[in-house]
Amino acid sequence: MEWTVVLAKIAEVISKPAYETWFKNTEIEIKDDIVFVKAPNSFTKEWLEGRYKNLIFDSIREVAGRTYEIEIISSDEQTPSNHADFRYTSELTSYDKLKQLVEEQSELILQQQEKIGELEKRIDRLEQLQQNKL
Repeated sequence: MEWTVVLAKIAEVISKPAYETWFKNTEIEIKDDIVFVKAPNSFTKEWLEGRYKNLIFDSIREVAGRTYEIEIISSDEQTPSNHADFRYTSELTSYDKLKQLVEEQSELILQQQEKIGELEKRIDRLEQLQQNKL
């Protein structure tokens, strides 16, 4: 896949100043099914991720005739030499985030169960008071 062809597709869709600012100094590296888009600095990297990642994905798919995962990195970052290790680290991070979310939700559920228990006790007391009055 020729990055220059992808860039030409992108240039057709966005303004010339935007292209010159955000895409002119980019490069790619392909490892396995991932296209690493190398931005010249971290600011450009963040901008490309936030505003143009879908356009990059669609343009690559159109030119290559297939889909790739897209990772945008700044040129001072290295592409992982061992893709399997990178993938595992990425999944581990996602796993840790999910685990933290589950733990937070479990804590909220326990708090709600405690409140329900307190409310059930109040209801029992009120029912007893009501029966004593009858």
